[in-house]
This record gives sequence, structure tokens and C-alpha cells, in this order.
Amino acid sequence: MAPVCALSDLRCNTQYSVVVTPCSEIRGCNHTCKPHTHETAPCSPEILSVSQINSSSNVSVLYTASNTLNTTYTITALGLTNTHTCQSLSTSCQLTQLSCGATYVVTAYASTALGRSLPSYSVPLETGPCCPSTLTVDQVTQAMTNITWSHARLASFYVTALTSSRGHAKCHTM
Repeated sequence: MAPVCALSDLRCNTQYSVVVTPCSEIRGCNHTCKPHTHETAPCSPEILSVSQINSSSNVSVLYTASNTLNTTYTITALGLTNTHTCQSLSTSCQLTQLSCGATYVVTAYASTALGRSLPSYSVPLETGPCCPSTLTVDQVTQAMTNITWSHARLASFYVTALTSSRGHAKCHTM
């Protein structure tokens, strides 16, 4: 079995010089062994913000990028029914085609040729509510209309707008 020495409390994304000096009780130590340069795995990114770009399908993720230039950052949004991923060499990444009315857990990690960082702390994400799947307009009288629709996933209230050549009308409902 080969000898082992575990060195702990090393900093991520840092170059170290490592030298092993073999010794014996009779001959002493051999101090001519050459040092080896080694770099540790990249540091974990920190997610700074998660922002929806439009109503529900695209999200921009901003994060710290304190590693070397050759670092790839992978952002993952894990939902109940699907997973979305984007990769970038910079400090932002765009997750696309997320489902409406869904909740996700967003995490990030960094990768280099030397390995992969620990994941970032996770950030919760709730996308915008879905559009109602059905909408019915019933003419009650010449001057009145009832509008009904199916429940929209994750909607907490609704704004219904009617526009015609005679003007505009809005209705707020819970």
C-alpha cells in the first residue's frame, strides 16, 4: 500500500507546490526531490439573482465567477417534472423554455480540467402563472357580458380586460 498524507483546509482555485522528502533512520532525508505544482478544483459560484426575462419561459441567472478564465459554469433549474440547464464562461446564464406555473430549485457549479466545484447554495424559483386553458364569453344582455375561464396554475388573482371601439373595461378578481 502506498503512503498517504491528507492535507486539508486548502483554498479552492489555488496553485500549490507539493514536495515529498523521503527519509530513513540510517541515511537521513533526501532533500533533492523536486516540487510538483498542483491546482485545486474551482471555487463554488454564488448565485446573486434569478430574474424572469418575460412572463414565464426565460430566466436570467447572475452569479459570482471568481475562478480562472478556463472555467465553465453550469446552472441547473430542477423542477418536479423537468430539468433545465445552461452553461457559460461568464457571470450570467439564461435558462430557456421553463414551464409556466412551476417551481424550480436553481443551483450552480464550476468546472475546469482539474475537476468540479461543490454546488452553490440553491435558490428557489417560481415561474409566472400559466394562461387559462379555456375562456368563455356569454352575452347576458345587449350591454353586459359574463366572462369565465379555467383556473390558471399558480395564479392568485386575475385582471380581465375588454377593448372595443366604444372603450375599455377592466375587472379584477381573486
